[in-house]
Amino acid sequence: MAKRLLLIIFLFVLGDIYFFQAFSTVIHGSIWHNMYWGIDILLFLGVFTLIFLRRTGYDVQQTATSLITAFLIVFIPKLLAVPFLFVEDLMRIFSSFPPRSLFLSEIVLFLAGAMLLVIFFGLTKGRYFYKVREEVLSFPDLPAAFDGFKITQLSDIHSGSLSDIKRVRKGIELVNAQNSDLLLFTGDLVNNKASEMEPWVSDFNRLEAPSGKFSVLGNHDYGDYVQWEVWNQKP
Repeated sequence: MAKRLLLIIFLFVLGDIYFFQAFSTVIHGSIWHNMYWGIDILLFLGVFTLIFLRRTGYDVQQTATSLITAFLIVFIPKLLAVPFLFVEDLMRIFSSFPPRSLFLSEIVLFLAGAMLLVIFFGLTKGRYFYKVREEVLSFPDLPAAFDGFKITQLSDIHSGSLSDIKRVRKGIELVNAQNSDLLLFTGDLVNNKASEMEPWVSDFNRLEAPSGKFSVLGNHDYGDYVQWEVWNQKP
């Protein structure tokens, strides 16, 4: 775990330094540059604080999830810019390393900003953009009783990330509108703990299927991302 964390931090810092070259080419002024690095410093302080609190026994899972999300919001748009800057550097090698192209740096910042908006939209409104994908399956040895049998698969509900009850109910109505014979939940009903589903139980109880509703556990449902208290039972 520690080696993985160090690798992530190394890649984050490396990508950040690289992206800053484009940022500083377009945006001048110590105030903006200090803000750029200040965000990174706050993120790293948050990481080391959470590591310390976790080792002292505090439950920091919810905060850790938010911090990881913040890291991704900051890092992914910058990561998108790296290939463009790398290609430019390959060209600069054969030109005695002139200053970075202002035009290319502007394009890189524009793309990073667009990606930032896409990620932000996905984390807010996008999570409620439900879509039905229909697939028709046929088998030569399918029993006649299953002719026209309809199954709806629901996956990655992640109820701990839900907050808009109206939009959640709209999704439930969309599922019921399929008039399926069978409902299958295929993992990740919660983010970390079963308690995340408690506020939504009454709403999800409205899901209907005459042949039943079945579920399997996903990696998040196993609770692998939570430090559980261990009970030692003596024989």
